[in-house]
Amino acid sequence: MRAAGALDRVIFSSFEHEAIHQLCRACPEARCGLLWDVPDAAGLSAEVLLGLPEDFTLHLPLAELRRRPGFWRPWARRLAVWGMERPREADELGFRPAILIADGT
Repeated sequence: MRAAGALDRVIFSSFEHEAIHQLCRACPEARCGLLWDVPDAAGLSAEVLLGLPEDFTLHLPLAELRRRPGFWRPWARRLAVWGMERPREADELGFRPAILIADGT
């Protein structure tokens, strides 16, 4: 990626958070994110999120944002939201996440 000049067009993310932390230590210019599934996202607290690198993208399922929109609103600029067919499914949140990942066309 570095040789191809594509680091600014890719976000490396995984459910394996330690692997992402290792990648970012090895390649500080890489854009990184952490993925959570519904049960794990439901347990996230502000303390946990504040302990993460500020430039990490937080990849969360739409179901979790629907469950706690007030909690997630302050994090909107860092959120990549998945688990929807169409981007308009996120309209009801009352805020706009930075990235919407839709499975449909």
